[in-house]
Amino acid sequence: MLDHYGVESEKASRIWRTVTPAALPERVARRRIDPSRMREEAKGAAERLCEHAAAEWAVRQALRHAGIVAPAQTIRVQREPFESRGQRAETFASGTRFAKERLWHVEIAFTEPVPGPLLIGDGRYLGLGLMRPVRHTEGVFAFAIASGFAEQTDHDGLVRALRRAVMARVQARLGPRAILPVFFTGHETSGAPARSGGHEHLAFAFDAPRKRFIILAPHILEQREASQNERKALSDLDRALDDFRELRAGAAGKLALVPYHVDMQKDPLFAA
Repeated sequence: MLDHYGVESEKASRIWRTVTPAALPERVARRRIDPSRMREEAKGAAERLCEHAAAEWAVRQALRHAGIVAPAQTIRVQREPFESRGQRAETFASGTRFAKERLWHVEIAFTEPVPGPLLIGDGRYLGLGLMRPVRHTEGVFAFAIASGFAEQTDHDGLVRALRRAVMARVQARLGPRAILPVFFTGHETSGAPARSGGHEHLAFAFDAPRKRFIILAPHILEQREASQNERKALSDLDRALDDFRELRAGAAGKLALVPYHVDMQKDPLFAA
């Protein structure tokens, strides 16, 4: 249970979501709508956007008050819970000194891993604003290009550069004399391409519309559980990519990368 909330966990996490909603300052509370005048007082898109922008600003202040120094890359606020068994934000207002309009569920993607526990907002001493880490889907790694990308760049060349960089980082982790498994190289020890008829190695792709790189494990491609050997290789890969922030892609130049969280249920490349 401690690990569920990122307490005493061996690895810090970059993505955090609230389990209990965060109580944000009164000045960024949502406008209350009279239940008897729902149609007349309905909020337009512009007002909703303003409310969300104000809440996101307040979350950044709440992180500072909680002593979190890692920069937040993206912040998402909503009233609905992130988990299927969760409760809407307003249901937590009962028995507290906070109006329901001040409560928000929050998802934060930091630029670097942050250790737990993590509690934010004015109600963090009352059990509100309790967050839990979101582990990335095992076998899916993504990196968005923050800067350095040119539209006319050869995409195939970028993917080849990514593959070389990943193999080099894994080699550095395993040692200069270690022979990289087929899982990383896609080639047998003889140098011949792996042609077993099944997916044995990583797949590398460039998602041009979203300007991101994606690395997929074999079990993701075959929609099955990872084998024990694959889990060991994924553990090595995870550690090798822990501080992967720069890709030198030859003629394409030097690209600055930031980790990208892939939500398999909502991502346009993975969702049903």
